[in-house]
Amino acid sequence: MQPIRRSKVTDIRDGKSNSAKGRILFLDDNEDTRELLDLVLTEAGYELVSGRSLAEGLQLVESKSFDLILLDWHFTDGTGIELCRKIRESDRQTPIFFYTGVSQEQHLRSALQAGAQGCFIKPVEIETLLTTISAQISRKKYGPSQGGA
Repeated sequence: MQPIRRSKVTDIRDGKSNSAKGRILFLDDNEDTRELLDLVLTEAGYELVSGRSLAEGLQLVESKSFDLILLDWHFTDGTGIELCRKIRESDRQTPIFFYTGVSQEQHLRSALQAGAQGCFIKPVEIETLLTTISAQISRKKYGPSQGGA
């Protein structure tokens, strides 16, 4: 049985979500992980757009606006680091986090050097994930003084 999908409505005129909390892009090659975060983030009031490859991620980033981006480390067609660097060529504002099982310090440093704000190492506490996402989106929308935590 497939899980029920809850998604926010997107205004097709401008590609912007009517979600009060924001639109998140999540890229992971594991379908179970995508479904889990879809459930968690949509229940929390976010619109989640997900994909499973570097190519799909590039296409989504070029065609839609996002309030936050979550990236896995490895894809069949490249790495999250490559995608992060590519995004940063044209977008320095949208917060980018890695959501990954890779926990070696060298990898974490590489993520920060590529322009990411940080990493969530699986398994991550749901409250930690939601609190960080909320604070980062608030900072993006309203500036650092309104960003919360």
